[in-house]
Amino acid sequence: MGPHFKSSLLAVLPLAWQATATITLGETSTTYTLQNDRLKAVVARPGGKITAVTLDGTSLLGTGPGLYLDCYCTPSGFYTPGSTAPTLELLNGTDSTGTKWGGIALRETYKPTGQVFEQLWFLRDGETGLHSFTRTAYFNESTPFLRNLQELRTLFRPTTPLWTHLSTNQKQWGPLPSTAAVAAQVVAQDATWYLGNTPNDSYVQQVADYFTKYTFADTWRDHKAHGLYADGSTSNGTAYGAWLVINTRDTYFGGPIHSDLTVDGITYNYIVSNHHGDGTPNITHGYDRTYGPFYYHFNSGKGASLTTLRADAEKLADPSWNAAFYDDIAQHVPNYVTTSGRGTFKAKINLPKGATKPIAVLSVSGYDFQANEIDTKAYQYWGDIQSDGSITIPRVKAGNYRLTVYADGIFGQYVQDNITVKAGVANPVVNATWKEESAGKELWRLGTPDKTAGEFRHGFTPDPKKSLHPDEYRIYWGYHDFPTDFPNGVNFTIGKSNIAKDWNYIHWSVFGPSYTRKNAVWDNMNNWTINFDYSRKASKADSTATFTVQLAGAKTASGNTDVDNGAYTNFDLNVVVNGNTPLPFHIPWYQSSSCGVRSGISCYNLGEKLKFPESWLKNGHNSIVLSLPFNATDIETAVLPGSIYVQYDALRLEGTKNCIKQQSANFLLTLIRHYKNHSGGPKKGTGLAVRHEVSDVGVCLVVGRTKYVSLNDTKADFKSIQEAVLSLPQDTSPQWILIGAGVYKEAINVTRKGPTTLLGATNHADKCTYNSCPPPVYIFTVYYRSDQDNADTQVLTVAPNKWATWTGKGFYGDTPEPVPNEWGCTDFRAYNINFENRAAAKAVGPALAVGVAFARASFYGCTFKSYQDTVFIGKNGSAVFKGSEVAGSTDYIYGFGTAYFLESTLSNRGPGRSPLSLTAWKGDDRYKNTNGVYFDKCRIVKSTDADPSLNLVGTMGLGRPWNNLSTVAIMDTYMDNTVMPAGYTIWGATDPRFNYNVTYFAEYKSHGPGWNTTARDTSVERILTTAKEVKRFSLGSIFGADLTWIDFSY
Repeated sequence: MGPHFKSSLLAVLPLAWQATATITLGETSTTYTLQNDRLKAVVARPGGKITAVTLDGTSLLGTGPGLYLDCYCTPSGFYTPGSTAPTLELLNGTDSTGTKWGGIALRETYKPTGQVFEQLWFLRDGETGLHSFTRTAYFNESTPFLRNLQELRTLFRPTTPLWTHLSTNQKQWGPLPSTAAVAAQVVAQDATWYLGNTPNDSYVQQVADYFTKYTFADTWRDHKAHGLYADGSTSNGTAYGAWLVINTRDTYFGGPIHSDLTVDGITYNYIVSNHHGDGTPNITHGYDRTYGPFYYHFNSGKGASLTTLRADAEKLADPSWNAAFYDDIAQHVPNYVTTSGRGTFKAKINLPKGATKPIAVLSVSGYDFQANEIDTKAYQYWGDIQSDGSITIPRVKAGNYRLTVYADGIFGQYVQDNITVKAGVANPVVNATWKEESAGKELWRLGTPDKTAGEFRHGFTPDPKKSLHPDEYRIYWGYHDFPTDFPNGVNFTIGKSNIAKDWNYIHWSVFGPSYTRKNAVWDNMNNWTINFDYSRKASKADSTATFTVQLAGAKTASGNTDVDNGAYTNFDLNVVVNGNTPLPFHIPWYQSSSCGVRSGISCYNLGEKLKFPESWLKNGHNSIVLSLPFNATDIETAVLPGSIYVQYDALRLEGTKNCIKQQSANFLLTLIRHYKNHSGGPKKGTGLAVRHEVSDVGVCLVVGRTKYVSLNDTKADFKSIQEAVLSLPQDTSPQWILIGAGVYKEAINVTRKGPTTLLGATNHADKCTYNSCPPPVYIFTVYYRSDQDNADTQVLTVAPNKWATWTGKGFYGDTPEPVPNEWGCTDFRAYNINFENRAAAKAVGPALAVGVAFARASFYGCTFKSYQDTVFIGKNGSAVFKGSEVAGSTDYIYGFGTAYFLESTLSNRGPGRSPLSLTAWKGDDRYKNTNGVYFDKCRIVKSTDADPSLNLVGTMGLGRPWNNLSTVAIMDTYMDNTVMPAGYTIWGATDPRFNYNVTYFAEYKSHGPGWNTTARDTSVERILTTAKEVKRFSLGSIFGADLTWIDFSY
């Protein structure tokens, strides 16, 4: 490699230093220059903006702002790196092919926060473009959470009259509005103008009456390049192009359905943004990511067409292009992963019948690829699956990935976690079979599952009124006047109506105001009806039907900001079948998209499967009403419509499955004994001989998937619960373990991913809670912490690996080895079981009854007993406790993850280490789950087994912060006199573990002797008084739309 020169050294060099005959690095008192024999870039000192780009002597920028980096990323919002105290460094060398190159690096530390910015540009001999890398980093232990990285972009921002056209992709392009059209434009909404005052303008004639940057947005799946085109009319017949080429996409976020702005007179590279509701990464201590490489390509040709210049740019959109060059300059690019750190992924997928445009996606393991910003070290990849089911993705960063496969025409998707890609070896071919989701016989579907709303009215339909016929969804939404199109609302009949005419691409709660409609319209708006005929056949009384709703996007009052913004920050899309009880599809704030109003047709996808009794369907005519809240709006600060809305991808109604009704765990145990003892029954080890599925309970027992554990029954499969757990396959199939009465002294570790249920025997034929009929199944250990981690003491562990449930040390609970980014059980349930750590008769140290991490778990009618640290919900863990009891004394509910207690009892045992505390929580913003512990309709009381000689009055605090991101909310809960008058406690007035601005302690409708309205310390906690304030603590708001892992029937 050749030498590189810092700006301080260049001062002694001549004004033009010749690296080779064709690469020149130059310096003046106000600029640096980087050029070869065709392309020249001038960088302004000291700020680092590229203020001039010339190709063969023609200025491509004019006197405009230039080519530069900016962000929405500081506490105050927008910032342009280079504005305060930057350093510039010129680089040069010769790569492994003998090609000369030069470069320039802008580096800056933003002093108010310590944020690090770095922008690098490289120019090679023989090329007419600039290679770009962008780095942002943050290291600040005193303020470990700064904010989100809401926007990060580079902009080629010219002012020259050279440019005549915009080009998003091969299909979407058009002329720039003329100067006269711009002069006469009228604001229609944010970044949107009405140009109809100049009807003869080329843009108005060819594209639309409205101009907005959102018209030229695009989805990333097949996107290769976008930019500006000059047709030669302003440059003596020579055409020019200025393109952003996406030659790599692994450092973006959001996967293949991420969409963003491309060009509007500016050629953008939106590296990170949430325009269409996509997730953005948090800026936390240790965040350090380099984005790129990307390539700004400039080309020209005498009389060259837009198609020709675009094709020249698109051929460079290949991650293998210039890979060797990027390896050669890696020493100058922090965090860049060279070829030696990459491998090739190969798979063979057996696709379901009818799958079209199948695609395979690699993303962070354990999360939907739309949420891959959760791990700022992770990369993403995707590729089209060939007709034979094969897929090859080259240059994949070595690591652990989730494989997601989806296709047009197929409901659901195939997901497999922990796909390992190694560098420098031939990775084995991953073989997978994908079966379409099915809950029964399909009765009908509406729309095509393709993650878009494009097949509906005003979706992908070309606009017949304009000569370039852009897709109608791209045009400003107000151009499609819903009250005119649907004067009586949407009333769709399966088998008769036309989806391209009779079903709109946006379901509004209220329409307008728009540019042409000055008043809002809410009549015939929020309720859409689907009519269909059904022939009811005889079936069992408890048969269920399933209605699937897949959304291409939804806008709550949060818009695309993921913040609380009024009454409809979260809302329910209610589905009403023939007038029966509404079935709610809960849409939370963090899955909100500002989609259709920003010309989006596919944004953050979400879906729900709603089950209901088959008896709701009638012979003959039936109807399903999709109901949004009436006239529901947000608080808009920009010129945008306030309405909430959804955009449908596809809907499907499926017929029934017949089941045996569950009465109790005791019934099931009787049933299994009956079949095991019957002469015609299965032999030991085969499990229950009947299929049992109850959709409203969520338990399904299947032949070969059920084990029976008993200490005394000779017909049992196992005497040990852990042995039964270890016998289960390490796959994603549902499995059940029925546990007979007895006292089991053992630790239980559940690492498998598939749904797993431990079902304990009861003493009662009907459902009961632990206190009305204590379950006769006891599991206990006698471990407490000495020199090992707390996790080693757990009676029950639900986690994928050893390190996941470690408490660890420091702000984030650091462990001796990194926690593998893998997901454990997606749906663990336990019913009617006592878990107890009997290490001591008082708090002598952590002695855990349960630990959950990187998993979802729920508990019903269970007890958890210890003294210190009884329940631990660790990193990325989610747990629900319903009708259960937790007993302890010191910090007996603690963790990093998310815990939710419903109608449960928290029992203060005493004595313990002073002060006694119900909760001790750490927030962990590295994961997407809503960290915190929440109590709803619970009881906080003295334990029935507490030493009666102890005076526990006023000794129990509701919680103390384990770090300053702690969140605890207690709602509608009874408290006896053991609760401290002050409620919550803190470690000290200056202790960094408490910060009122980020630590969140709250109570709502507390009652009983332990509620003391005058003694509560409002400098520590918030006293909430309205249902609106606590709406964001609902189960749906905390855990999101997918609540299928929770048994609501219990």
